[in-house]
Amino acid sequence: MSDEARPAAGDDPHTFERSLKALEAIVVRLEQGEVGLEEAVSLFEQGREHLEHCRERLALAQARIEELTGAPDSPPADPLEGGGVGSRGPLDQEGSGPR
Repeated sequence: MSDEARPAAGDDPHTFERSLKALEAIVVRLEQGEVGLEEAVSLFEQGREHLEHCRERLALAQARIEELTGAPDSPPADPLEGGGVGSRGPLDQEGSGPR
């Protein structure tokens, strides 16, 4: 990864985890519906900033992983998609299940 893509230590006081936690707290407050209109708009703006920060951090992490694995643009394998071991449940197999 180039030096441009990797943030220098101390560049941003907010970590991904802090931004995510702040975003979750904002969502909870907005969902409770106990804030006034002006505060709700302000919280929404703050939430958008935290969301953008999280997306940027994830993009940097993805670029770093691609650099380390040498596999750009390769979608990660999804173990929950069909075709893998255990893709059929026990009731789907002939002769299985309660009678």
